[in-house]
Amino acid sequence: MPTMTVRPLRAPYGGTVVLTRDLVIVSDADTELEDLIFTLERQPRHGNVTDDGRVMTEGDHFTFEHLVNSLIR
Repeated sequence: MPTMTVRPLRAPYGGTVVLTRDLVIVSDADTELEDLIFTLERQPRHGNVTDDGRVMTEGDHFTFEHLVNSLIR
């Protein structure tokens, strides 16, 4: 069973935090990192999540490559 942990993030008021591979700890014995697909289950309490500038909605997906390329904010 895959596991994923995201360290708690805090952004300054009006600021942005980039979700990088250093902030996400993920493992799955049966799947290569490049093949992992993540689903946004819920928005943060304040603000939103974007993928390459596009606001994501609950149920949207992104890949590990998006984390490597610093596209998730």
